[in-house]
Amino acid sequence: MKSLYVLLILPQLLNGADLVNKTCISPSGKSIYDISLSNEINSIGQIILRYDNQITHYSAIVKRNNNDKLVGVSKFIKSETGQIQADPWVFTYDYKKNILIDDGRLISPCD
Repeated sequence: MKSLYVLLILPQLLNGADLVNKTCISPSGKSIYDISLSNEINSIGQIILRYDNQITHYSAIVKRNNNDKLVGVSKFIKSETGQIQADPWVFTYDYKKNILIDDGRLISPCD
């Protein structure tokens, strides 16, 4: 899986795109997101969500980049804990506030 991620992110690295690599934790501490996103439109990054003893991998396609936010769609790739599918969800990463917003509801501060 790691080699797939490298293949997906390599074109953005070669184009000089800025990358966002963060760990974001929900206020309850139950949701932990490891994000790796490029600031290029239509670039494909990755979000790994650890929640309630589940580890789920999502592709993260950036659809919009205004000066302070990346907005995109995350789609299920695989689960390390048996989950066979998950609904796509919209993510927003706010550069200024250094937060990840999951589907417009859950706000998680990032390191």
